[in-house]
Amino acid sequence: GYIEKIIDICKKEKISGVLSLIDPELSLLAKNKSRFDEIGVTIIGSSYELCGRTLDKMHMFSWLTENGYRCAKSYTDKKVFLQDVESQKISFPVFVKPARGSASISISKANDLETALFLFNSGENMMIQEFLRGQEIGADVYIDMLSGEVVSIFTKKIFEILRFLTVLLF
Repeated sequence: GYIEKIIDICKKEKISGVLSLIDPELSLLAKNKSRFDEIGVTIIGSSYELCGRTLDKMHMFSWLTENGYRCAKSYTDKKVFLQDVESQKISFPVFVKPARGSASISISKANDLETALFLFNSGENMMIQEFLRGQEIGADVYIDMLSGEVVSIFTKKIFEILRFLTVLLF
């Protein structure tokens, strides 16, 4: 009933635009864009396809590498991961996390093979990802909805306490 409730609020309060800062809600709003269009409400966010790509970390990894972006090695195939460990294409620590999701929920750092495999086998649709050392930076990109042009890019340092609070809140 989430979408119905938002539509009711938009009608009652004469709201003309809706946005969310919660990743899974962005996808849900985008999927129901036509329902909002019918009542004259603009969904402020990305397309359903783009939302889906960003929530699926392996899909995003594939898209990034296919388009020439360097990014952390990522695995959903345990055999390929084990081959890369043996050939030293990847080393520890690594991250083990759900292949779908947001807000760093259920991410674990594994310092050895035994822990990585235990975590990988402990959930459904898990992935292993290369641990990149250095300062984590988040980026928000604002794009003009009419022209499609980038208006502004904001970057921010991510601190562990901020990540911890985000997981608790969301």
